Amino acid sequence: MKLVISITLLLLFTLWSYGQDNPSGKDQLLAKRSSIKNELNNLNSLLKKNKSNVRNLVYQLGDTNLKIEKLEELIGLYSNQLDIINQQIVSVENQIIEADQNLEILMQDYANIIMSAYKSKANSNRLLMLLFSNNFFQAYKRNQYLKQYKSYRKKKKQNIDETIVRLNTHADSLETLRNVRLSMITDQESQKGFLLAERNDQRDLLNGFKKRESYFLKEIEEKEKLDLELEEEINRLIRVTDFTNTPETEFLSEEFNENKGQLPWPVAKGVIIRKFGRQNHPIVPTTIIENNSISVAAEPNAEVRSVFGGEVISVISFKGSNKSVLIKHGEYITVYKNLIDLVVEKGNFVGAMQKIGTAFTNAQTGRTVIQFSLFENTEPRNPSQWLRKM
Repeated sequence: MKLVISITLLLLFTLWSYGQDNPSGKDQLLAKRSSIKNELNNLNSLLKKNKSNVRNLVYQLGDTNLKIEKLEELIGLYSNQLDIINQQIVSVENQIIEADQNLEILMQDYANIIMSAYKSKANSNRLLMLLFSNNFFQAYKRNQYLKQYKSYRKKKKQNIDETIVRLNTHADSLETLRNVRLSMITDQESQKGFLLAERNDQRDLLNGFKKRESYFLKEIEEKEKLDLELEEEINRLIRVTDFTNTPETEFLSEEFNENKGQLPWPVAKGVIIRKFGRQNHPIVPTTIIENNSISVAAEPNAEVRSVFGGEVISVISFKGSNKSVLIKHGEYITVYKNLIDLVVEKGNFVGAMQKIGTAFTNAQTGRTVIQFSLFENTEPRNPSQWLRKM
């Protein structure tokens, strides 16, 4: 029973300590790895390839570039964790060597004690030693000596037993660590295979892109220009919004702020395919874009929901694009772009998770993508920091 408890405790400690010597920490490494795997699964599920349509090429190239980025990050995380496990294996192996050496010394000492006891016949002569003492004090001292001798021998035996248990525990831990390492190496190699396949796809897509590069670049430029015009209109509407503080709006703002990192996603299932902030264009790396929103790929005709209770302050039907909805939550505003079939209008009050419309699905590309923005007063904030982990 003691052995089982010792092994369990050590295994728990082993799992707990995976990342303790690593600046990023064990929990962050495991959480990040799980998050990236989930993103990759969603990317493969929501962004299915359709190479029969030439217009898909640009989108597929962007999706492939994103998958490659995620796979490279995932493989790097495996390498970091394998480094930690290898360090632990070396540490446990050294502990086994040390415990084995201690056991050898203890057993040799115990053998010497047994041999010495046999030669002196201490147990059989104990009564004679006490009876033939010159006085009571001498008899008492001799008795104390015999007790200490017996206790010393018992202690040595106990040390041997504990060292054997420690060796068994270390051996079990070493086997567990080696199994974990083997499993991680197998998984990492599998991810490397996926990466190789994506890079092959990337090469083919790039070859196709270069054949009609001028056409695609013009298409990208026009789309970016349209997105910028829509973003400027949204910013204008937010600038003229009345943010006068009242007890009601102050309460709503505090509630919204308290839910940072816990807000529901605007769609039931989604994955971020374009991040917030300043970044290289996913297709044209030399072009820098400043993105005030995140682009979320969703399932076809996905229901789009308000992430928090508030008032619909504007519905935009902008030229060349689908509808956008702005919802005010006290001092905060959330924006949902690329919607159709709206079920709300300006002035409506909506609750958290209430449907506001449907995500547009492009019939030619098969893609369903919405853009989601979040503003604190007039300042854009990174929405991904406010949404709960998918």
